[in-house]
Amino acid sequence: MENFIKQATGEEKELIQAYVDRCFVLHTTVFVSCILGPIFFIAGPIFQPQPFPGDVAYPFEVNSTWLWLCMYVMQSISIFQVGSMVMVDILYAMLLWYTGLRFELLNLEFQKVTNTNELRGCVGKYQKLIRYTENLTASTRIIAVEITSIAMFAVTTGGFVIIRRPGKYDVVKFIFFELVSAMELLLFSWPADHLIKMSEEVGASVFNSDWIGKSPTMLRNMLSIMQRSQQPVVIYVDGLLPILSLAFYGSTMSASFSYLTTLRAIADG
Repeated sequence: MENFIKQATGEEKELIQAYVDRCFVLHTTVFVSCILGPIFFIAGPIFQPQPFPGDVAYPFEVNSTWLWLCMYVMQSISIFQVGSMVMVDILYAMLLWYTGLRFELLNLEFQKVTNTNELRGCVGKYQKLIRYTENLTASTRIIAVEITSIAMFAVTTGGFVIIRRPGKYDVVKFIFFELVSAMELLLFSWPADHLIKMSEEVGASVFNSDWIGKSPTMLRNMLSIMQRSQQPVVIYVDGLLPILSLAFYGSTMSASFSYLTTLRAIADG
């Protein structure tokens, strides 16, 4: 990816900048949340009558100042480690955006094909890109399952918080955790959905090229590419995760809000 950016042409750099502008707000928000979230949790004892950031109990006395400080630092480090794990998710999301970018650039090249040599070069790039996406999706599936599980866990535990009728600080933590989980799932669903569309548009790009009057061999190659593009690049895990897309994100959020609304109605009843 670094080599591609360094060697990019002017047109490619413009498209790269368009991608950066598109996802800048979401990625920046998630990144800042990874920093402020742990700080907010670590500062919990300031707002609540508890000695440590986490609601824990030790099988020994922690009245000593040095022992209390050691436990506080250990919990703070653990909280920061959990928050920093989201950085890995941001990295994989960037790789998905990069792959979608490469497909979009390849679509533009297919539209400009005029002879067999140019088509052969595009086909070679297409095959390399398919192999790259297969390797990427194989590792991305694990992260996608993790993010989806975290989002579902956030909704479930959030429902328990609502039933307990917590204090204002717990409500704020609950809302923050829910929002971050939703943004983290969107962080993956958006580029995954874009990748599906870009990989599907390969066939349309070939069809929109100047193919009229070309040789039968070139037309057969174009037809093969169009048939292959009918199998888009998708991220899913059989039995665990449906196809990761904006439609999946929307259905997940809808089910989550329905669950929370039902629990709230039960608690009020």
